[in-house]
Amino acid sequence: MADRPAAELPAPEELWAHAATLARWSAEHPLPVHNYRVEGAVLRSEDVGNGWWALTRVAGGRAVLYGIDNDYSDTVGCSPPMDLLAGGPAWLPWDHLTPVVHGEEAIGFVLWWADGVWRRAPYPAALGDDGASTMVPADDGEVREVLAALRADGTAAAEVQRKEAQAARAVREAAAPPVELPAGRGEPAGRRVPCWLPEHLAAALAVAMRASAESARALPAGDDVAAAEGVGAGRWLYVRVSVTDDGVGVERAYDQLPGWWRGTAGISDAWPETVRRERTQRAPRHRPSWVGLLEEDVFRTGLPAELCAVTEEERAGAARR
Repeated sequence: MADRPAAELPAPEELWAHAATLARWSAEHPLPVHNYRVEGAVLRSEDVGNGWWALTRVAGGRAVLYGIDNDYSDTVGCSPPMDLLAGGPAWLPWDHLTPVVHGEEAIGFVLWWADGVWRRAPYPAALGDDGASTMVPADDGEVREVLAALRADGTAAAEVQRKEAQAARAVREAAAPPVELPAGRGEPAGRRVPCWLPEHLAAALAVAMRASAESARALPAGDDVAAAEGVGAGRWLYVRVSVTDDGVGVERAYDQLPGWWRGTAGISDAWPETVRRERTQRAPRHRPSWVGLLEEDVFRTGLPAELCAVTEEERAGAARR
């Protein structure tokens, strides 16, 4: 399903007015459409079966929209995990968003509104849909649906008119919300991205390995690879071989993931357990910088945001070399 561009999503005032109206009505009796609730500066849908979305109003006429579509949020399956707050402005309510993003529920999209425009983190060109288009209503169709159902059920005209007046009042109130979260003061230092799957860790580990410096031990050439593996230094992690009519020869050995390496589709470039076993056999001075990822509980703390950045190549959709 094609993703509706962020520019086509309704403005926060429109979203708030319609959903707040439904929240007021659903407090009176269950609705035939999605139910909502309002808690201070936060409005949230209750359609937890298919997914959910929430809108938070922020001082200065700004807002943040976030949620997930359980069927169409392709961002959830990205490896490394998508950093949905990458490039977020300083005014984002970081203290509010951080526990939301790291909560028990996965998040499929985060958008922020300022100066009349919705924006979001950079996405890979190959990403199909983040789920915002399917979860967030494009207009007041749900409000009109409830009113139509009331008329069809023979509800008294006075009651229908009362609800129509409530809907109109909600539009006016949404233009000047009584409650807003204060603006943030900048992105927190050392920010982390949730790590839900072993594949997420494997992909982030590959990013860290590519960016690391080569081991300080002497680099072997040719058939000297085995001889160069001293006590406590461990094995070389990757080798480049040449196959000729005369046989197979080792051209180069690496202690980090070579920049030219491209793994087979569906197979991780650096599986954590394999690398962890190698790490335990090394003396501390022969352990590269990225082994810290193997020593942390990243499924609890998350991954460093810099390991989850979308590269320029991914944004452009360039073919892997």
